[in-house]
Amino acid sequence: MHRRTSAAILLGLLLLQVTFSSSLAAHNVSELEVSTEPPAWPEGSAAYDNMVSMANFGYRQIDSSANFAARDWIAEQLEDMGYEVERQPFTTQECANCENIVITINGTYEDEWMVVGAHHDAICYSPPPLIGQTYPTCSSSGAYDDGTGSGSLLELARVFSQWEQTPLHTWKLSWWDYEEWQGSSSSEGGGMGSLHFVEEQIPDDVNVTYVNLDMFGLNWPVPTPLASRASGCDEDYWTLYMFSSPVSDWSYYESRGLEVSDEMRENAESFQNRLKEINSNLSHPEEWVKVIDDTKGNSDHYNFIMNNHTATWLRGQHQYAIEEGDSCEQTPKHAQTDSVTVINTMAGGRNNLESGLQTGLDIVATLAWWDWNANRSNVSDGEDNSTTMSVGSGVISGLLFSPWFIAMFALVGFISLRRDKYQLGLVLEEDSSSTIGDSSSEGKTLIDSYRSRVLTLCALYVAQGIPWGFITITFVTYLAVEGVAAGELAFLLTLGTLPWSLKFLWGPVIDRYQNRKYGRRRPWILIAQTGMIIALLSMAFIPNPTSDVRLIASMFLVYNIFTSLQDVSTDALAVDILKPHEVEKVNSYMFTSKTVGGMIGGAGLGTIIGIVGIKGAILLQIPILIVIMLVPLLMRERPGEKLFPWDADDDIGDETKNENKRDFKEILSNVKTAFSLRSTQLGIVLSLTMSLSFFLIPILPLLFVKELGWSEEKFNATKGGIILIVTMAGYIVGGQLGKRFGGKSVIIYSALGTALVTSTWGLTESMWSSGFFMMTIWSLRTFAWSMVAINLYALMMKITWSEVGGTQFTAYMAMMNLSAIIGYQLTEPLASRFDYPTLFMIAAILETFVIIAALFIDPTETKRELDF
Repeated sequence: MHRRTSAAILLGLLLLQVTFSSSLAAHNVSELEVSTEPPAWPEGSAAYDNMVSMANFGYRQIDSSANFAARDWIAEQLEDMGYEVERQPFTTQECANCENIVITINGTYEDEWMVVGAHHDAICYSPPPLIGQTYPTCSSSGAYDDGTGSGSLLELARVFSQWEQTPLHTWKLSWWDYEEWQGSSSSEGGGMGSLHFVEEQIPDDVNVTYVNLDMFGLNWPVPTPLASRASGCDEDYWTLYMFSSPVSDWSYYESRGLEVSDEMRENAESFQNRLKEINSNLSHPEEWVKVIDDTKGNSDHYNFIMNNHTATWLRGQHQYAIEEGDSCEQTPKHAQTDSVTVINTMAGGRNNLESGLQTGLDIVATLAWWDWNANRSNVSDGEDNSTTMSVGSGVISGLLFSPWFIAMFALVGFISLRRDKYQLGLVLEEDSSSTIGDSSSEGKTLIDSYRSRVLTLCALYVAQGIPWGFITITFVTYLAVEGVAAGELAFLLTLGTLPWSLKFLWGPVIDRYQNRKYGRRRPWILIAQTGMIIALLSMAFIPNPTSDVRLIASMFLVYNIFTSLQDVSTDALAVDILKPHEVEKVNSYMFTSKTVGGMIGGAGLGTIIGIVGIKGAILLQIPILIVIMLVPLLMRERPGEKLFPWDADDDIGDETKNENKRDFKEILSNVKTAFSLRSTQLGIVLSLTMSLSFFLIPILPLLFVKELGWSEEKFNATKGGIILIVTMAGYIVGGQLGKRFGGKSVIIYSALGTALVTSTWGLTESMWSSGFFMMTIWSLRTFAWSMVAINLYALMMKITWSEVGGTQFTAYMAMMNLSAIIGYQLTEPLASRFDYPTLFMIAAILETFVIIAALFIDPTETKRELDF
């Protein structure tokens, strides 16, 4: 009665939770639905007009009337756009009245800033070789340095004022004073405005990513002038550089006292990857639009990097030709020739200069538009700014999930006080009563040799792990990087998992049809491995796997039909040949071997995919499988069996000859009896709920690679390496805890712990930019769920009837895979509707279903009712 009442209350609470949350979520989705096209986009022509206005103020040296007038005009323009303008004054040894102009666009993250800056001052002094010599008649309108940056930043401010959504990060647009060094007679260097901001305006707990706009426009797609080509320049276009926080070479900054941390390196790599992705989506040619390590400083981004922030500098032509030793490099910076007329001439006309400005504007605006939508979208090209969302934007507050978690805590607390009643202390895997030692390693067959049994079963489980690791890690991540949507990734995983959900159909087949001359299970294993190799060879003939995901998914379906056949045959072989006292130990070896196979397919192939390509990664699996195939090919199950058709017929023994063969009717009758018990039926429910949260699997590569900017290789190495090691550790620890404290205890407490970690992941979005945090919480969740999984397998074995052990246990495994398919099918409807934090919260609730399903299973019922 109590069980029925508890189940009814939980079901009612769940229905109320889903109804309430869904109605609110629908409201939020309606409010937060993102247009696929930005309401406004920056225009190079408008940035050009702003640049002209800046130049018209004249020589904007610090402490000059032209400087004051220019910054007043910038502030007025911003106020007209509706911004609240911060005027941040500061003084130095050389400047009595300097002032930065700053506006703020508040985002979801208050402690994560995106700052875009340009400087509004100008300078004039002599060029090399006597650089820095000022003289009375030297003046500059600063059209290129940095009217282009200040004018473009004003245009970005205009566009951002028309974007209605709230950005993920807090954005600040800043016009710096006193960027320019005041010449060789100055008592201090330049960059004073940005230095004041970095040291005085950024709180200690705030992380900043900075984009510096200083001298661009004379860059792609602006062609190099004929005069430059005549003097030896062999480049078709001027280059737009993005000098960014280094990934490899930090020597310039380290020599100036910067202590580079691992987090700085990770952030630099992530930001460079994001910039490269933007350029790819905008179809910018890598030869002329480059993201490279910054090794010179030379502008305001230097101050940000030296203060442990991540930065990039968008810069066109910059150096003097004589200074650079490159006839392609030329610029009017710091000279009287820095005028609108001169740079128009250098660009080949206003239209070309506007196009060069547009290149930089598109990059910054794309970076912002992705952030404004609170998730990643892809810009197809510079003219068509339509976007494809990775996930939806619907939000369900974490508070609305709290009733369910409170109920779960109450339930677990209630049953903890009644451990004996709910069999929480029952040890699921009892030690064998037999005290005989390990089987002898002598002998030439699997029946005779313990060493041969372990080698064969572990090798076969490695073969099963490789395709799992390759499909769920390497191939899915590869397709995500290539722009395949979450729904297509889920379709691939669904077809890849489908044969595993139906593999219980193989059980009666391989039990019924056997060629005893070559072994009971060995022929089926060899057939399965041959099919796997042929399927892989067939995939190599697909020209472009990313262009037809459904075709490659169909091929993986065929591949996994044979892989699932090998799995069922291997499990049946283990049941046949393992001694009772060996089962537990050898099973741990087998699961570890499967994980090793997953590491080969995931971390191994995922790490080298950038070198060998996707086809190479597919083909590399073939020789591995051939080597593994040699193990069962050259190994007999029992004495007297033949390895090959041409071998002589031997006597396989009277016991084997006279063994009764059951027909399908008898097998199915026993299966029906096995599933007539309440606990075995609840085992089906438990199996079907186990993997519902797997809808996160296709989403994780989108989050890490597309949203957080992890490289494909780094994600593959993490998921296919570190995470799998954590999985193995969870298996080992979970098994030991299950033996000591009871398997149901570990299942229930670990499932609750997993749900808490997953929900914490969803509630800590502000910390996702930290690679250490993401690695830690991912590992914790994986470890906890591995402890759940290993004890669930033991529970399923405990309620399996030995008469149909292979078929019944395979059925439970198939139901677990069907659960994964259901989870994958939830990906598209959930991911298209909700944002990342909400998706984690939904997954956390689904993980608690295991608690309810396992609670009422009696591990002793099968043995008590059927083994008599």
